Amino acid sequence: MISAASPDATAALALEIVDLRKAFGGIHAVDGVSMRIPTGQRRAIIGPNGAGKTTLFACLTGALRPTAGRIALFGRDVTGVAEHRRAAMGVGRTYQITNVFPGLTVLENVLLALHGTSPRKWVMYRPVDRYREARDRALAALERIGLDGRSGVPVRQLSYGERRQLELALALVGEPRVLLLDEPAAGLAPAERVRVGETIAAIDRRVTVVLIEHDMTIALGLADHVTVLHRGRVIIEGPPEPRAGRRPGARGLPWPRLSHTPLPRTRAHARRTRRSSPSTTSTRTTATPMCSRACRSRCRAVRSWRSSGGTAWARRR
Repeated sequence: MISAASPDATAALALEIVDLRKAFGGIHAVDGVSMRIPTGQRRAIIGPNGAGKTTLFACLTGALRPTAGRIALFGRDVTGVAEHRRAAMGVGRTYQITNVFPGLTVLENVLLALHGTSPRKWVMYRPVDRYREARDRALAALERIGLDGRSGVPVRQLSYGERRQLELALALVGEPRVLLLDEPAAGLAPAERVRVGETIAAIDRRVTVVLIEHDMTIALGLADHVTVLHRGRVIIEGPPEPRAGRRPGARGLPWPRLSHTPLPRTRAHARRTRRSSPSTTSTRTTATPMCSRACRSRCRAVRSWRSSGGTAWARRR
């Protein structure tokens, strides 16, 4: 067995993050995050908006320089390495907002992404589409995501879902060793989400995938390991299998199994369902059943979950 401190164990890690911090004045967007991501792992990073997930990605790719901490890529310290050098080392990413060239065709966008990490980008006298090998690779990348029939269409004519798929092709065509996906399914229709999920699942296992996603079906369905961020800190992490006695609750977060009673739709649920004692002169023949003790407990749990911003479940573990 390889020990965690041995050089072989360090080399087996695609990403190692040690006490990473990023502050913007008095705001600590990333506050002491540490992770060890093995090669080939599918890691999902989840958490509420403003938890620091995208800022963490920006530090990993070199777009932002961390305030403190260390980042290692395949055993090499890259904390101070520039963004374009990390891309050349095999780091690829997608963005929350599509980052493509709307005036170019779909194929031209992929060709530019492919040439961006190649020495051919300095050749000015030869058109990009004259490189047959590059063109074949670009078409193959489009076929993987289902846009091969739209290769000659200007990007401005694509739907938002197709642009998200195109951005995934831009990240895959460079054959990255570490792929960072920032909400790849955001804004997609259900059918498009399925297509994107299948594309991510089909990525070679030699590629390490780190995924930010709010759709728990996709995040937990693809991930080998899940890390939860809140206010810039890791509050819990582990495999995506549900814990015993728990089931997915609101917004996909686990919470205690209280009873089989359906989730109350409003906070006044208990008041509306309390027993009404019929008088002897009343014409009612049936009484509204009283809200059970378990149901009242569930009402309190929902109120606590909402008032805590969705983090009360972590404290009730």
